[in-house]
Amino acid sequence: MGDRANFGFKADGNNIINLYGHWAGGYRYPLVARALEASRGRWQDDGYATRIAISNIIGEDWAGSLSWGLYVNEFGDNEYPYLVVNFETQEVKEYEASSSTTGKNGFNLVMLQKPSKEWTFEQFIQEASLLV
Repeated sequence: MGDRANFGFKADGNNIINLYGHWAGGYRYPLVARALEASRGRWQDDGYATRIAISNIIGEDWAGSLSWGLYVNEFGDNEYPYLVVNFETQEVKEYEASSSTTGKNGFNLVMLQKPSKEWTFEQFIQEASLLV
């Protein structure tokens, strides 16, 4: 049981830091929009912006041992399209999450195909409440 989703944060080159949320799927658009807004002052610095965004999404659950996980180039169980935030290009892209290759943690390796949707940060923030 859960509402599983993954949030990708594209880092140096091809690496993606993935935040797995066990109960985050139905809220993924507003969570990412709020995280982008919180990190707005650091959009030009992907290290700080990524930390601010992930911290904002996890919120008070940082001290807990359930609900959230961080992976590099892998993602956990997933029930929703995969959102990837790229601070370098200031874009959010949505992908169908699929992979037949298993990574070292036993999760799927991130294999990005053509995105199904794309937004600038500003577009995503404005449209997040309308997305389903």
